[in-house]
Amino acid sequence: MDNTGKLVDKELSDTKTKDKDIPNVDDVDGATDIIEGLTTREGYGFIAGLLILTIPLAVYYIKTIYDAPYRFFKSDFSTVINGPNYDKERFVELYDEYITSLRNNKFLNHKWVLLWFLGFSYMAFLVNLEDENLKEPAKWVMASIVGCTLFIFKFIPSIINFYENTFGYFFMNLFGSIDLSLSLKNDNFKDGDAKIKLNKLMTIFNIENLGKKFNQIGIYNKEQKDDRTLFAVFNENNDTSTCKLFEYLLNRSIMKRAIGETTLLVFSTLITVSLFKHYEGFG
Repeated sequence: MDNTGKLVDKELSDTKTKDKDIPNVDDVDGATDIIEGLTTREGYGFIAGLLILTIPLAVYYIKTIYDAPYRFFKSDFSTVINGPNYDKERFVELYDEYITSLRNNKFLNHKWVLLWFLGFSYMAFLVNLEDENLKEPAKWVMASIVGCTLFIFKFIPSIINFYENTFGYFFMNLFGSIDLSLSLKNDNFKDGDAKIKLNKLMTIFNIENLGKKFNQIGIYNKEQKDDRTLFAVFNENNDTSTCKLFEYLLNRSIMKRAIGETTLLVFSTLITVSLFKHYEGFG
């Protein structure tokens, strides 16, 4: 029985079947359109590296916005605080002038801060970046909405206070210790001064209320001290200088705010990435 013909026919049939399984590049629609870009893994790695580089720059830039106006009032604050007779009303007026100058400086930098928020939001395109993604207007609109929304959030006191007293306070303690203590002084104390660490109380201070809060602190003055008065004195590394205390509290309040606003910047990237990955209907 001759089976040679049957074997040949079977091999030819199998070859045709395999050829059908392999599509011809010329027959596939869009096969000539090569998609280039970062893979998902490369995209996440690139964003992580970029954030590590840009976050310190963002913190420095935002901190500069708050620091710059104080330079014009530094000598006046030193004169008022270190004067022989501390004038609380003059101090409040001076601090209000500083806040007004600060608001004007923030207004001048609003457009640049907005660009920071939009830039961080647009970083989401770096994840699984393909040529076709950049051609989808809906994704650009969505990323812009996220950036603008979080930019508006930073003007809401309750939101920014939450970020600066959580993320700002945490990272400020993580990368730089707060060495402040509260000493309660009174002649009736038999065992000396009662000292309380102020580190956890830094959350009660922010840039807006520091002027009033600082006036609520009792300033130790030996000439005014008597047996019936309880004085609060704040020490930084055993330095009881009142002016240095004020500058220290202001600097820490500014740093908290800068880190808090930078956290919002990072969230603009994370939120946009999440939206791109979970909602495929855009574009």
